[in-house]
Amino acid sequence: MGNIVRCAAGLHQYDEGRYSNCPYCNSRRAGAMGGGNSDVATRLVDRPVESGVGGNDEVTRPMGRPASDRGDRGDRGDRGEGEVTQVLKTEGRKPVTGWLVVVEGPGRGASVPIHHGVNTVGRESGQGIELKFSSEQDSEIARTNQARITYDAKNNIFYLQHDEGKNLTYLNDEPVLELKKLEAYNRIAMGKTVVIFIPFCGEQYQWPEE
Repeated sequence: MGNIVRCAAGLHQYDEGRYSNCPYCNSRRAGAMGGGNSDVATRLVDRPVESGVGGNDEVTRPMGRPASDRGDRGDRGDRGEGEVTQVLKTEGRKPVTGWLVVVEGPGRGASVPIHHGVNTVGRESGQGIELKFSSEQDSEIARTNQARITYDAKNNIFYLQHDEGKNLTYLNDEPVLELKKLEAYNRIAMGKTVVIFIPFCGEQYQWPEE
């Protein structure tokens, strides 16, 4: 791209190496007079875009459209200030309430976070807790809904329950046949995988309500 300059009217940006005058202003004048250059009109439709930054998200906007026409501020692209705030809220991290640390199985040494509410456990992407670490998977764990780990924020308690997995889920070597309360450093076994439960929320800390 050549040298990008703003037109004399302060409304558009254009490539000074390609045009001697602002093609957008010229196109408007030509349209008002009932004529115009079809080549310029085509370039206006297929005009390039330039990058901008909105929060931590990369966005694009048509060149030649000033910030004052967009209702945004500076480098935030096509998003207004309120929209940027909303994106940061919806794409932000969920508060972690604890972890599962894998001590046996294909994912040995890895850890996965536990969040508020009900966390489904399985190998497939999209589960609340994904036990998927490499090409060598533990096929004895169900793809979806092997078990559930729930954090009850009201009472500040963690629970474990077996769900739809064909193979059983074990808590400290005992099969989970009903809802079980979890304690720090409990061992949970599913297939060839064994994880240790590490709570973050508890007597020492609890996320404040917003």
